[in-house]
Amino acid sequence: GIKVKTNTQVDSKLFETIQNEHQAVVVASGAHNAVVIPFPGHELMTKGLDFLKDVNAGKKPKVGKRVIVIGAGNAGMDVCLGAYAMGAEKVLAIDIQRPAAYKHEIDGVKALGGEIRWPVFTEKVTEEGLWTKEGELLEADEVTIAIGERPDLSFVPRDWLTDRGMMDVDACGQVKKAPGVFAIGDTIQPGLLTHAIGGGQEAALMIDDYLAG
Repeated sequence: GIKVKTNTQVDSKLFETIQNEHQAVVVASGAHNAVVIPFPGHELMTKGLDFLKDVNAGKKPKVGKRVIVIGAGNAGMDVCLGAYAMGAEKVLAIDIQRPAAYKHEIDGVKALGGEIRWPVFTEKVTEEGLWTKEGELLEADEVTIAIGERPDLSFVPRDWLTDRGMMDVDACGQVKKAPGVFAIGDTIQPGLLTHAIGGGQEAALMIDDYLAG
């Protein structure tokens, strides 16, 4: 049967134990560290991922009346919708390029009165709002960043990772420097839920072949 153990923080020591006690291990921990650009004032920003986690947990996080969201991908649109749901009156999403969000996500934000602007390059964030590199002040009570997430792989040796901090795997999804350890989903490259599901199926087949010799 399958055993499930939740509420467990995996550190390097525990992972080493797991690896030693099993013939094969799959790392599928996802991406839960928000990407933050260290421009001046970045410490004043709210991390979009943390905000969405609080919203989904029913914590009803407080938001400002005027909110700027840096990032116009699907996650950025989710933050915009969440901000409106939490009481924001005006939400502006900005991006340095054409918004990557699906059209229906963008339409949903615009239907609530949200605005999307691009290209906009951030110079700094202050108590007044966000300053663009063109010198324009976009006034806001709160600035939230939602430009992507990275996996937390601090529990594996650094030499298992690529220069970008992802698991370094071969064509079979096996970690190049760790036979018997496989990695899928956002631990190897950013993707969608469907990609992670497909990766899980492929990993199961690869492990079956691996254990069969």
